[in-house]
Amino acid sequence: MQSIWSPVVLVQDCDLKAAATLGLPFDVLGVAADAGLTFRAADGTAVDAAAALRDAVAHLVLSAPGARAATGFETAFATRFGTGTCPATTDLSAVPAADQPAAALAALARGAVAAQGVALQRNRQLTRDLAELRLTHDQTQAAFAALESFFYGAVRSERRLFRELTPVRNNPACLIAPGATLEQRLPCDSVGLSDVALCLPKTFEAETGLLTVSLELAESGAQIAEWRIAAADLHPGWVRLALDRALGPDAQTPQLRLRWQGDEQLRLVTSVTHPDERFQPRPGAPLLAVQVWKYIPGTRVASEAGSHMAHGADPVDRWLLGRSVMTAAVARADEGWWVGYSDDFGGLMVRPGPEDGSAARLEGVLARGVAQISGGVKTEQASGPAVEYALGVSPVSARPRSGGSAPDFAPGHCTAWLALPPGKWAELQLFLPAPLEEPHDLYLMTRLAPGETAQSTPPDACFFTLTAEVDNGR
Repeated sequence: MQSIWSPVVLVQDCDLKAAATLGLPFDVLGVAADAGLTFRAADGTAVDAAAALRDAVAHLVLSAPGARAATGFETAFATRFGTGTCPATTDLSAVPAADQPAAALAALARGAVAAQGVALQRNRQLTRDLAELRLTHDQTQAAFAALESFFYGAVRSERRLFRELTPVRNNPACLIAPGATLEQRLPCDSVGLSDVALCLPKTFEAETGLLTVSLELAESGAQIAEWRIAAADLHPGWVRLALDRALGPDAQTPQLRLRWQGDEQLRLVTSVTHPDERFQPRPGAPLLAVQVWKYIPGTRVASEAGSHMAHGADPVDRWLLGRSVMTAAVARADEGWWVGYSDDFGGLMVRPGPEDGSAARLEGVLARGVAQISGGVKTEQASGPAVEYALGVSPVSARPRSGGSAPDFAPGHCTAWLALPPGKWAELQLFLPAPLEEPHDLYLMTRLAPGETAQSTPPDACFFTLTAEVDNGR
């Protein structure tokens, strides 16, 4: 790309030698006599037509043969490059040879001034267009940010489980020695990637140590995120690592780099084997058991309760309590039949028992700082008894040892009972008197409304995706 503009003068091929004797300050290009509009320099080197269009400031005719050759030049130039693109033609064929240099310089001066004027007008228009483009871009970005903010605040949309490498029983565990690292390529591309989960064995009991996990993109070598999780915050089962914004549309190969610092080696649950050694954490070893979630590329999304957020991420202002949490709900003793997640309705069924109702416990889903819980409820049937719904929260540390007993909720930590007829949707709201100081369990409770009698088939009382709002002191 040239940085200094160097104008050129166009002459017909037959006038190229005569033009060389004029001592012009600009380079001269010859125009072929045919209709193809080909250009060449004085030494015969071919010149790109686009360069001639860009740099030409004048077209000179220096002889009678040149005048005949130039017939139709302007029409041909306009046909190929567009109307208004042809440089002005100055016919000097009738000017005496001694006077041609001065006349040619005058023509060049006029052409250069005209070209400069056109360039100034074009630059002014481009400046105006650029300002309009910037304004439109800013408005588009602001509108998209407002739409994203509205969507984030109003829609309880969950991250989608994209792929799972399910744990395989009796597979050897993957061991990471203290201070060692391990790499695992993920079985997907990076488009829309929002969460990754690793699996710890049921026997995990480490009390000290630090697990550092970084998410990297193989092609660019970029480190997207890093998680630092103390052993005290690690528990058997899935350890979910979340981003506050899904990765963008640039498809690359994501991989995890794990580093363990502790007194003993870390054991990770493994899954199937893979023939491609690029996917193997170690040569010949089975893959790590992982789960991968995706969402709309490049957009912000509420984090699932129980997730570990990446180091340096913005403070979480709302946790989502959706399918991943509800499928792990714990029922009271002998009430397992009454509680279960319904894929048909997209919510957790807590069917009221015939005596004192039913309750499902979402264990440890409310983190420190939660100040408000809300979610929809509905009895998914056309007829039947009225059902009462309620929410309650209780500290994990005060969880009843007996599976058949309910906790004693502190004042302000349980909603009033809300009675609903079948088919009626409503939203439960629990405003806590103060943000939680420690992790809490959430209880979803139902019972038959006073005066209602139990039927052979219990009502399909359903709790839908809930949100837990966090008070970040803003």
